[in-house]
Amino acid sequence: MNEFETKILDEKKNIRNLENEIIPNQYNFDQYSPIDGKLIKTCDKIAAFLETYFSIINGVASPQLIEAKGKLFNELKDRKLDGIDIFLIIDLFR
Repeated sequence: MNEFETKILDEKKNIRNLENEIIPNQYNFDQYSPIDGKLIKTCDKIAAFLETYFSIINGVASPQLIEAKGKLFNELKDRKLDGIDIFLIIDLFR
């Protein structure tokens, strides 16, 4: 399975992928083990961006790392997650 898919465990404990990537309120409880794939993917990208940032400021500034930081920044700068503007987070580390 794709770790970035939004999914829940249904009443029969079967994994159910949610196509619309939004966990309906009735499944947003521990008993359904909800996984917000969009949130996980965004956090993964932020972590990768921060890893490049801190590597660069600590002296590991290869051209590939600098390029990766720029690509990650461009992927994240216009992203909004449940009303949170991701740019406001990553701009602190530009």
